[in-house]
Amino acid sequence: MTLTEIRQALREQTFYTADGTILDKLEWFQTNAGFDRIVSKEDAVRYKDDLAAYKNDPTTMPAGPPASPLAAVLSAIVRLKKEDYYLIACGDWKPNWSKGPLANARASAVAEDPNIPIIDGDYEAGWANLNRLVEKKVDGDGLQISGLINWTSNTNGPPNYRQGFRVSHRIFEMKKKYDPATNRRATRGIVRGESLAGIDDPEYIEFSIKDWPLRHPEAKPELQKLEQTHVPIPVPAYDLEREGCRDLILPPDYEAKLKGAVVQLEFHVNHWKINDKHSFTADVTKMRVLVPPVVLHAPDTPTPKRKRVRRFERDYRNGESRDGSPAPIRRRL
Repeated sequence: MTLTEIRQALREQTFYTADGTILDKLEWFQTNAGFDRIVSKEDAVRYKDDLAAYKNDPTTMPAGPPASPLAAVLSAIVRLKKEDYYLIACGDWKPNWSKGPLANARASAVAEDPNIPIIDGDYEAGWANLNRLVEKKVDGDGLQISGLINWTSNTNGPPNYRQGFRVSHRIFEMKKKYDPATNRRATRGIVRGESLAGIDDPEYIEFSIKDWPLRHPEAKPELQKLEQTHVPIPVPAYDLEREGCRDLILPPDYEAKLKGAVVQLEFHVNHWKINDKHSFTADVTKMRVLVPPVVLHAPDTPTPKRKRVRRFERDYRNGESRDGSPAPIRRRL
């Protein structure tokens, strides 16, 4: 598929962030105190109508009140910035250095403009729409904002699209929140079979927390503490298309195959208000590599000419080589 075709598919199947009408189709929905997520307005209206009907007559819904609307899937075509990159299996977690426990670690990277002419302007428009969603939620309350777009890190004025926006992935999940019978996402990833058209005859691989990759060996004791309580969640990232399918990128390869790559990004936007601070996250639901990272090879340097050294050193005084054998006679042909 071409980039134009991929963009069109994203517009049809998700909320493509660069679209001018996206803000009219999305809204914040509070699921509990201190937590909100972006949902489609259509789903929110349906939920409110169903909830009103349930309250008016509970017998119309024997199964109970309606479920909250699902998070909207937003999308963009971005490059994963090489700088400030932590989208690795352990999120670069290190004892006595990282904030919070290993159980709460997130793998993250900054999504920046891919600078591809055929989609020029899409990234800037998409970033602006994300920024407006953040503004709608904070409503100028003056509290600190972090995560998706960090308003407090820019000392030269308000944030702009050149800063990018941060995407992240929760690495571990508590076992009690994971039901293997209904949720294949946890501890598993599709190795073969993920395609733009859907999943056909997928092959799965099981991931074990015991062997989960760590960058810092000193984090091993913390990982061992999680073996009985948590499961690892692989990043849903897929490599270049091959034979109509995309292979899951395995945890040890996240940095080599994603750092600096242009990817098709799909994500949810969530918000927490904790201790009078706003925290926004763009939680990755899927990534597909469109253009692999550029591998810089060492520049070619001229190979110095080999200095020719005689096998035997001649003794020109007596016509013998140093080992005593007759010196070779040079003849003109």
